[in-house]
Amino acid sequence: MEDNARKLGQLIPENSVLFVCDLQERFAPSILHFDTIVSNADRMIQMSQVLHVPIITTEQYPKVHSFSKCQTKQEGLGNTVAALKCHLHEKHIFSKTRFTMMIPEVENRLEELRTVRNVDTVILVGIETHVCIIATCQDLIQKGYNVHVVADACSSRTQTDRQLALERMKQIGAFINSTESVILSLAGDAAHPQFKQIQTLIKTLNPSTDLVRESSKDGLKCLL
Repeated sequence: MEDNARKLGQLIPENSVLFVCDLQERFAPSILHFDTIVSNADRMIQMSQVLHVPIITTEQYPKVHSFSKCQTKQEGLGNTVAALKCHLHEKHIFSKTRFTMMIPEVENRLEELRTVRNVDTVILVGIETHVCIIATCQDLIQKGYNVHVVADACSSRTQTDRQLALERMKQIGAFINSTESVILSLAGDAAHPQFKQIQTLIKTLNPSTDLVRESSKDGLKCLL
């Protein structure tokens, strides 16, 4: 019964893992709503720590040093933003060049987790929505995982790419969710022993990331 409930979108900490995809310093100037995306991802990370949800993080082509006789040159996209990295375990941050997060190191980590807990649900945050997020989502669904894409914790350089990718992921079976909804769904009960601590994570509303728009005829209209 619980397996069926998770296939319908129920979130249970013991069956979940948080994926944090490529939230790196060098992306900051080009990604829409980057600061809000990072803030929402930070709330997801803190929630995972409170509820003991494992976290797997990737970095896209983070850092390469090349040397010449005259100088040292640093290339690459840098590391995970400091505000997030300080909460993460270094050994569970994996470098990649592929767009999907489902590289061998990540798959091995998932298998390790599945030996001690029934992980069948992945909560996905990060960038870019239309590239690495959707590629990861496709691979996870193909492997039988339930996937929750946290829409206000994912972004792209353009809103068009972001919105179309969210719609495509919804079409292939992902649950398109929000930060606050995921946090409260995982808590499950206001009587949860850590609820006061969880409540502090949603007390302050973050700025909108423009997933709804104003319409003079229809009021608020969802873009998904």
